Amino acid sequence: MIIPVQQLSADAVQGLIEEFITREGTDYGEMEIALSDKVEQVRAQLASGEVVIVFDTTAESVSLQSRLEADRNERELQQSLNSDSVEAYFNNPKSDQWEADGGQWEYSDGDFNDV
Repeated sequence: MIIPVQQLSADAVQGLIEEFITREGTDYGEMEIALSDKVEQVRAQLASGEVVIVFDTTAESVSLQSRLEADRNERELQQSLNSDSVEAYFNNPKSDQWEADGGQWEYSDGDFNDV
């Protein structure tokens, strides 16, 4: 889930940026760049929308991702949710009764209910 940068405090955004920059294994090439310069580069990418703040509901964590990566992950999640709903319908014992009952079922709150 993409979180608009405006919904976070300046301190929270600063902390996210610094944590992202200082992660183990991050490589910026042969030229050493000051932390403050790196922070400003990432802040500019956030402002332009090239980088976004993402909350992972499964891991319950927040991170920074490129807009392209975040959009791709959102599409994959949506496809998975749609697939799970279809699978839940066909694996639900109530679905066998749908035609026999002549009724309609509505999927909500993780279950099918008579409409």
